[in-house]
Amino acid sequence: MPLYEKIGDRDQALLLGKLAIKYGLASPEQVREALGRQKRLAAEGTRRPLGDILMEMGVLTPSQCQALIQIQQFLAFRQKERPFLDYAVSKGYLLPKDEKLALKKQMERFRKERRVLPIGQILVQEEILDPSALAQLEQEFLGTVSPAVSPEEEKEAPPEQEGPAGVSPSVIEELEEFFEVRITQDKLEAVLVWSKRPEVSLDQSGLEALLHSRGIRAGIVDLSAVVETVQGQRTPKGSITIARGRPPKPGRNASIRYFFETDPLQVGRIKEGGAIDFRDRGRIPQVEEGTLLAEKIPPQPGTPGQDVFGNPVPPPKPMDVILRCGGGAVRSEDGTQVFAKTSGRPLVTADGKISVYPDLEIPGDVDLSTGHVVFDGHVHISGTVTTGFRVQAASVSANEVHHGEIEATGHVVIVGGIIGGRVTAGGPIKARHAMGSRIRAAGDVVVESSVVDSVIETSGACYAGDVLSSDITAFEGIEALNAGSEKSRGCRLTIGHDPLSEEKLKHLRGLLEGLKKRSERLQRAESRLRQTLGKVELQMGAVVQRQDKMNGELRQLEAMLQANPDPALEEEKRGLQEQMVEAEAVVEQLFGTMEGVKEKIKELRQKRNELHRQHEGYREEYQHLVEWMKARPRTASIKVRGQIAAGSIVQSPTCQWKLPETLGRCLIREKPVKDAARGVTVRKLVPLPLEE
Repeated sequence: MPLYEKIGDRDQALLLGKLAIKYGLASPEQVREALGRQKRLAAEGTRRPLGDILMEMGVLTPSQCQALIQIQQFLAFRQKERPFLDYAVSKGYLLPKDEKLALKKQMERFRKERRVLPIGQILVQEEILDPSALAQLEQEFLGTVSPAVSPEEEKEAPPEQEGPAGVSPSVIEELEEFFEVRITQDKLEAVLVWSKRPEVSLDQSGLEALLHSRGIRAGIVDLSAVVETVQGQRTPKGSITIARGRPPKPGRNASIRYFFETDPLQVGRIKEGGAIDFRDRGRIPQVEEGTLLAEKIPPQPGTPGQDVFGNPVPPPKPMDVILRCGGGAVRSEDGTQVFAKTSGRPLVTADGKISVYPDLEIPGDVDLSTGHVVFDGHVHISGTVTTGFRVQAASVSANEVHHGEIEATGHVVIVGGIIGGRVTAGGPIKARHAMGSRIRAAGDVVVESSVVDSVIETSGACYAGDVLSSDITAFEGIEALNAGSEKSRGCRLTIGHDPLSEEKLKHLRGLLEGLKKRSERLQRAESRLRQTLGKVELQMGAVVQRQDKMNGELRQLEAMLQANPDPALEEEKRGLQEQMVEAEAVVEQLFGTMEGVKEKIKELRQKRNELHRQHEGYREEYQHLVEWMKARPRTASIKVRGQIAAGSIVQSPTCQWKLPETLGRCLIREKPVKDAARGVTVRKLVPLPLEE
């Protein structure tokens, strides 16, 4: 039985007469007269279709009557399918635009072929749904409607009402000519839209019926106020919200609680006037083996909402975190705590990796007397990292960097300045001043007095005093005392961009792709070796079979010689024994080959397992970095407490602005701005006065 036959029939009274009036085939007076005749005949016990009466009156020709009956049947058919479409939209099988397209195609087919195609067939033909999805949708929908009744029961049953009692489907049809109900993509709001002045009367019951026909059940606003607003509308076009769902309440993301000071040096951010306290550094934490370093606070789920169809709206899934360990730290079996695996100084990088490192004290400079310094721990340098020398460590503190290089997985603190140096850190970098240097950090960069002719790139924020002739890129924003001057080249200040993390992601993608290719090469090599092993095993089988055959022949010869000694038989026996010796040698050789191939396969499998472990480690690091980048705030700004000079260039991921004049005490951030010339909204960098 077709799907639409399962749906109860709706009242189609007066529909043919309304269609005749609509298409100009009859006047309202003629239809009223025909209805009067139909009513009198019914009182006399004779039932006559309205179309027959209109033909008898000479109002309609047979062909016109037949055309109207076809249209009437088409509209009745569509009315029966309306709950099915509303259900499909409410359950997410269809978007509102898919529904409109399917109805449009159904109408086009009816006008062209004068036959009605079920809407399900249209959905499949237009590739909106595949047959399996349609079958599942129909099965779900049929479980929500009343079972079909027999024709006898249907005759006795009262006409099914659409929406509030007494509202005919024809009323809904009239409303649909002028009004459209639009549902937002998240299904949390329904809007009544009209593009021409309504020529029908709108009341609360009709509006309720229209909503009911669309499956809207929840969050309906005061419809009397809607009716009043629509009736009082002076312009021909308009819209008004008629239903609001209840949005879900988000839960709480997972977080990490640290049991040690993650920024022990406590070099403060820039203060009013550009001063940073480098003297009060706090106590450097030290932990013993087995100390609890951190624990994960699990995420808390949110509260579901409800859309306008009455369906629950699940809250967004709260973000989880993974406790990551570096050297000297170990994660508990359940992954919720991190403990010190050795005694030393605890450290956490900007992206959350926890480690414990030993300390190395260098009482003087890093120069010819020390050579390059590579140490898996914290390095404290009382002097200077001098020209041409490099320090590579977990974290570094030094008095000064003079054309030297520092690379740290954690923080770097330079009490004096960085002059002509290169400093890279996986945590924050803090210095008194920087000149002619390149500084890159995953954490914040804090420079107390001045940044001159330098390049700074940070995944965090940059805090500085005076910035001259420098390029600064900081994802979380830039704060400076002054930027640029009339006598120096303009500064370039970029916010919302994170080249370090993007480079790291690219590097990790390269590592993952390289490991995958190496694993595939090893797999192909293992496959070739297994093919070789199979061939050797076949050769071994053939030789063993030959040995068995020769053993049988030898037993026969020995039996024959016992019965009748014969020199010829003796010679044949010796030849057979020689062949058996040769076969045994071949077996030994093949056995050695098999063992060698198996050993190579074992080695390849071990290498593949090691590559798999490396791949999983890099994949976890990649996923963590992606989640960390997503979780960061994206409301970066440039804050200047003094002046930012004309000619300075400020830019964000979507726009760039070269300052035409010097600005004082301002906050520059990206905002949507109406472009009057083009009539569209664009995003621009806008200066705002800095509040005191």
